[in-house]
Amino acid sequence: MSDLLKILVFSLFLSFLWVIPRFGLIIQWISEHVWQSSIIGFSIVFVLVIVNWVKSRRANKVQNEQLKVEKSQG
Repeated sequence: MSDLLKILVFSLFLSFLWVIPRFGLIIQWISEHVWQSSIIGFSIVFVLVIVNWVKSRRANKVQNEQLKVEKSQG
């Protein structure tokens, strides 16, 4: 696992620990601000879809390069 990914996972873990005691306040805010919370949710889903698309393109590129190398080595 790369160092950047370790930092990201650890920061998400710390954020989760910060959110647990404030879960009631978060639910209350979501119920009072439905439009804002839905926009935030759609934005998160959109970012995850884009990240997945980039990762799949990168994986396909690597796989095609490996296939070309295998064909050239014959």
